[in-house]
Amino acid sequence: MTHDQAKQILRDCGGNIQMLDGVPDWRADLVVMDGVFSVDELRAVLWFAEQTTEEQR
Repeated sequence: MTHDQAKQILRDCGGNIQMLDGVPDWRADLVVMDGVFSVDELRAVLWFAEQTTEEQR
């Protein structure tokens, strides 16, 4: 998955995710989500989590 693919998936998702500049808004390693999400939508959130973790290393 690429950054653009993950961003597009979350832009079109049916649930609500707290976003900042088009990506999940991580605060204290948490993101606020509300609703029902598909496996692809959850994978997109996890993709951003991995990117955030790698940036912190």
